[in-house]
Amino acid sequence: MTVAEADIETIRCIMDNSRWEMCIRLKKAREALTELELRVLRLIEALP
Repeated sequence: MTVAEADIETIRCIMDNSRWEMCIRLKKAREALTELELRVLRLIEALP
């Protein structure tokens, strides 16, 4: 998921949910997951 997609999902969440703090935390979690996925892919590519 790209950052732009995460932002769109966050906006949708805020529109549907009165607890916007949860939506922001969800966005940050998605961004962290994307970063982790990239790190894992780089590690896999570095394997002999």
